[in-house]
Parts: sequence; structure tokens; C-alpha cells
Amino acid sequence: CTGADTLSSDISRRLKQSFVPIYTWMAVTEPLYEECPLKDRIINICDNQKCQQIKHPAPMCGDDHISLNYWRHNNKDEGRLLFGSLADTFSLPGWLISWRLRNAVKEVYPQLENVRFDHIWGGKLAFAPNSMPLIGRDTDYDDTTSTAKEESQSSKNFSSGVWYATGFAGHGIVPT
Repeated sequence: CTGADTLSSDISRRLKQSFVPIYTWMAVTEPLYEECPLKDRIINICDNQKCQQIKHPAPMCGDDHISLNYWRHNNKDEGRLLFGSLADTFSLPGWLISWRLRNAVKEVYPQLENVRFDHIWGGKLAFAPNSMPLIGRDTDYDDTTSTAKEESQSSKNFSSGVWYATGFAGHGIVPT
């Protein structure tokens, strides 16, 4: 995730107020083999001399729900489905996460209603309320012991202060 749970309590108030920690979870199914709804495609390309097979990986998929669902094939012969979903402002018990993820999978693939999850994991995302990533330098951490002359010179020095890149929730895994 984006490290929302590792931020120091000393973080500047301005940056702290720029995002909301949101819990999200992901699951991987048991091996589905041929039953996996997303499969790599093999395309045969032939010319006059020879034929060759080209493998096209299964696509990454997502929907437009407010708490975005996203899923993909694990690109291995066992055909597991990786499925991510849910967005809550508090942690949930494991049984409830499993139940909610199962319902999200069932909504997309009804034939997987009884699929077993082999692994479930999750954590906090730093979610920006305006859905735009936050990238910049937190000047609250600049060295405050410098003189006025050094200050005017250090204002052009981008090596001081703390740099951050956070708030990518909803923009990270799907396009990658």
C-alpha cells in the first residue's frame, strides 16, 4: 500500500489533512486451472514459410464502483484470480473481509460463487479526497537553524525538507 500506516505523528498538519487513511483488501483464489474466467490468448501467425504462436497475457480488469474492484489472472498455469476491492475507514474482522470479497467476486463472476481464497491481505492506503495524487516537498521540515542569507539561498535548494508522493489510491494498480 502507500504507507499511510507508517507516517510519523510528527507529520506536518498540512500534509496530514491532505489524505484519509482507507483500508482495502485483496484476495487470491485457489487454483482454477481451465475454469479461470481470464485466460491468456494464444494467436497463431502464419506466413508462407512458417507459423508461430504469440501469447497475449490476460488483461487487467476493473469496474467503476466507488470502491473500485480490480482483478487479474496470475499469469501462471494454475489460473488463480487476484481480486482487490473494498474501501473502509476502519479495519474489519477477517471473516467479514472474506465474505465481502466473495460477494464482489460473485457479482463479476457468478460461476465463482463458492471459490476458495487461499490468501487475503490488505492495509491502509493514503486516499486523497480529491482523487489526485499528492507530490511535493514539505517545507515544515526544512532546517530552521539557518541564517537569513542561507535561507534565501536554500529556498532554491530542493535537497532540504521532506519530499513525499502519496494519495495514489484509485490510480495505482489498475493502470500498471
